[in-house]
Amino acid sequence: RGQGVILVGAHLGNPEMVIRAAASLGLPLAAVTEPLSPPRVHEFVHRIRGREGVRFIPATAAGLRATIEHLRGGGVLAMLVDRDVLGTAPQRLFFLERAPLPTGAAELARRTGAPVFIAWAPRIGPGRFRVLVEPLPLPPPTGDREADIESGMQALATALEHGIRRWPGQWFPL
Repeated sequence: RGQGVILVGAHLGNPEMVIRAAASLGLPLAAVTEPLSPPRVHEFVHRIRGREGVRFIPATAAGLRATIEHLRGGGVLAMLVDRDVLGTAPQRLFFLERAPLPTGAAELARRTGAPVFIAWAPRIGPGRFRVLVEPLPLPPPTGDREADIESGMQALATALEHGIRRWPGQWFPL
């Protein structure tokens, strides 16, 4: 419908398996990534990861424009949302403590109308993972941008907490 899909997850199990599973289905997938340093390492890592046909978009201002274009083109956008890689996220309640959680997924969903799904890839045995994808419905928009983002973030934080509680020993926030 020209609004794409946002796929969110956490640093739990093997999130790389979510990207590989989506790519194997031929979905037009892009993943938002933290810029690595030095640039030579960044290019190397993303060249290897991109062999599956996945496009990697840096978490930068230019990257934001690219994510909107990707979603408006009907693509799937993957984001890990349990860590503030840019150091700009507002504090909110997460496991009853104040923690910085990035608002990018909620903002993109509100801005583009893209539905949000949460994906998990927990380890189920030695070298084995299961990919699970579940809808993450956001509360209906009210027209108040800040309130809509906040309600989206509450839904997102609750979904993250639920998944992390299911597999607590597999969560590795960096």
